[in-house]
Amino acid sequence: MKRKSVLKKASGVRLTHPLVGTWAQEENSVDRTSAVFTVAVKDGRFLISGVDESDRTAFKISNITWDGACLRFVSLFPPTNHRAKHVFRLLGKDRVSHKVSYSDEGGTFNDDERWKKRPHDWKPLC
Repeated sequence: MKRKSVLKKASGVRLTHPLVGTWAQEENSVDRTSAVFTVAVKDGRFLISGVDESDRTAFKISNITWDGACLRFVSLFPPTNHRAKHVFRLLGKDRVSHKVSYSDEGGTFNDDERWKKRPHDWKPLC
C-alpha cells in the first residue's frame, strides 16, 4: 500500500521542478566523483540518467521513487557491477544533499555530499 502512495505523489511532477537539471559534486579538498546525474521529467514522473565523465560510461538507473521531499534511485556501473543507492534532497535553488551508500570488498560506506546544479549552457570540456 505504501508503494501506491509513493507512485501517486510521483505523478504530476512539473517540468520546472527544481531537481530538473544536471547535478555534479561540488569541489572539495578531499575527493570528488566523476559521476554526474541528470534529472528530467516525462509524463509527470522523474527520469534519471547518469554518466562517469572520466570515460563516458553510462550508469544503469533503477528504482526511482519520489516521496515529495527525497528523490531516490539505484545506480549500477556496468564495467564493475558497482551498485549504489542515492538520495537527493533539495537544500536550495541549485544545491542538493546527495546521500550515497554502497558496499564493496572494503565494507559498507555512506557518504553525505553536496552537489550543485550545472548551468543550462554548460558544455563538457572534451
